[in-house]
Amino acid sequence: LQPSLIKDIAVHFPTLAPHPHGYLTILSALDAAGADERLHFNHWLGDEPVVLRILKSKVGAFVVRRMIEWGLDAPSMGKLAWTVLPHVQDLAVTPTATWVLLRLLEEEVQLGGERDLAAALTNNTALEVLVRDPLGAALSMHKKPIYLLSTT
Repeated sequence: LQPSLIKDIAVHFPTLAPHPHGYLTILSALDAAGADERLHFNHWLGDEPVVLRILKSKVGAFVVRRMIEWGLDAPSMGKLAWTVLPHVQDLAVTPTATWVLLRLLEEEVQLGGERDLAAALTNNTALEVLVRDPLGAALSMHKKPIYLLSTT
């Protein structure tokens, strides 16, 4: 694909990525894109409404997963983390977003230090239980209360 076509496709990322057929166009363009052209797609990862809508879509979440697997640059990964992690409670019960959410949490843990929330979530099985049981019935059977988010 020509760089100008890839750039034109990137403009339509928010509508094509969650579309049942449009996501294939995005994947093809990403596959053909060089590092410079991928930046046109990556900039959307900081747009909160776009990212949340895409992650709640089965095919859209797959597009984001493939972007991560193919190697997002550090600034784009950081943008995605800052966009997604504040919504961890909502996305934890969204099966389509699970892989991306867990991957971002793992990435945050690897950065160390200030990432206590991410470390607590990845070391706690509550996230996996919550994904399988969105109503939280299984969580209430634990002896200790499980808090996904803490203000301390």
